[in-house]
Amino acid sequence: MSDDGGGKARRVRRVFQARELLIAVGFTLVNASAHLLWNPIVEYWQFVVTALMFVGFLAFWLAKEWRRIGSFVTRFYCVAVIFDVLAEGLLQPFHHCTFDNLMCTGKLFLVFFVFWLVARPVERWMTERREEGIARRGRARLAARVTSRAMGQ
Repeated sequence: MSDDGGGKARRVRRVFQARELLIAVGFTLVNASAHLLWNPIVEYWQFVVTALMFVGFLAFWLAKEWRRIGSFVTRFYCVAVIFDVLAEGLLQPFHHCTFDNLMCTGKLFLVFFVFWLVARPVERWMTERREEGIARRGRARLAARVTSRAMGQ
């Protein structure tokens, strides 16, 4: 928190959250690891079990980090990776091409990263405007209550 000069404390936010980026990189690495693990597998039940294992791990990690992730783009990317791992794991026997799947994972991360760079500052600005509007309405309601109580006495 810092003082804005008027005696009011306000939260200091960084434009880019390193934690969110690290979470996204971690999700990408888990996604790539799943594709590398699926390369030598031949039995369908093994694809299903490993896909469920990776999805369970990613879902647990996302549930643990959900409140700390402030950006919609990062949350959307993490959910998209979970669905991608599930779909790829279940469909892996029908399009078994590890290199193409790894390239797709990389492209998915690059699209996320560009949107994260662009949308994060815009989302932050919109959140600040919304919070200012809520605070302004709250102060107006408080002033109206105080005025009505003073007039009633």
